[in-house]
Amino acid sequence: MDDGDGDAAQGGQGGRLARAMRELGIPMKEARHADAIRRILVDQRRAARARDFSPAAPTLNNFLSFALPRAHRAQGQIFQDLWVLFELGVPEGGYFVEFGATNGHTMSNTYLLETGHGWRGIVAEPNPDYHDALAANRGCAISHDCVWSETGARLPFLCTAQAMFSRLADVNPQDHNEAAKRADPREIMVETITLDDLLDAHGAPDVIDYLSVDTEGSELDILRAFDFSRRFVRCLSVEHNFTPMRHELHALLTAQGYLRRFPEFTRFDDWYVHRDVAHPENGA
Repeated sequence: MDDGDGDAAQGGQGGRLARAMRELGIPMKEARHADAIRRILVDQRRAARARDFSPAAPTLNNFLSFALPRAHRAQGQIFQDLWVLFELGVPEGGYFVEFGATNGHTMSNTYLLETGHGWRGIVAEPNPDYHDALAANRGCAISHDCVWSETGARLPFLCTAQAMFSRLADVNPQDHNEAAKRADPREIMVETITLDDLLDAHGAPDVIDYLSVDTEGSELDILRAFDFSRRFVRCLSVEHNFTPMRHELHALLTAQGYLRRFPEFTRFDDWYVHRDVAHPENGA
């Protein structure tokens, strides 16, 4: 997870933000993602200045047109939840898997899917600092195991003061959060489980509509160990935080038939949809 420190505010954006929200009928006091909307406007200005006529540009505009009027409902940090609804045609009753889920509400990529669209699924979070809030916020299946590349290991886990940056002790995420956000952690031991075993343990269906992966550095190891032939994942988002892992994740997922969406917008995340799901009008 990223707190957005890397994106500095730009002059004049506040006025444009207020005007855009008034035009869309979104009261400022209800806009929980005003900062994300500001970033969207920055992106739009940059794209216009760069005269970006790539095939992805019209699709991004379509997504922004879909997302902005719904921004006040979103919980995903950069509208991951709205992207899933956009990509899949606003389906009801889908199935999600999210890890790490933190408290299940703040910046959750699946909260809106569950509470607003009747989806079922699994959320996993090994950090005990979040467990009470996670149980209070969510009605879906909850796992306290740490999703990893093998099942049954007991590994040291670093709980940080800013709990969203907690991680496995033996994983070096190589990101910009390490020094500032993970200083003086508390070490605990956690039980691990593979993604395949997590899905089996909770009776997950053969089709997973959305998979959200945010584990502060272990994302590649988890997905390498996942058997993509056993279940069909339609959409997934994975955090990369601009580390070298991003290129390896892209190679892994494209080899499995996934297409990356809107990399000019998604910043520290990459979003993928399987080519068998993608609509031609949504680009490639």
